[in-house]
Amino acid sequence: YWANYTEDSLYQEFKKRPLIFKVGEKLQYSNMGYATLGIIISKVAGKFYGDYLKERVFTPLGMTTARIITEEDIVLNRAAGYRLLNDSIKNQEWVSPTINTTADGSMYVTALDMAKWEAGLNAGNY
Repeated sequence: YWANYTEDSLYQEFKKRPLIFKVGEKLQYSNMGYATLGIIISKVAGKFYGDYLKERVFTPLGMTTARIITEEDIVLNRAAGYRLLNDSIKNQEWVSPTINTTADGSMYVTALDMAKWEAGLNAGNY
């Protein structure tokens, strides 16, 4: 729960889980599936999947606010928890920084950037 997992250790944990049905037999949403996809993107691209998304999706579509969560960044106009530490604003403490950056739901994006994403999809760009 509080551990900081590497992508490799997460992947090893995922591999231990049994499939709940045969591949191609059914479709079911899975956070683990999206986290695995992010790990695969990182391995194939040779870079953090968030950097890959910025380079290949966010920047080409003009999505200027889209980003992957980090503990370090103070994001202007973000609705989230902060704390005051030694007269300095810091992000709230998270369960696990690495778990909060996996590809199953770790993106900050404004409504305007979501509209740019939708326009890119509708234009057949992705």
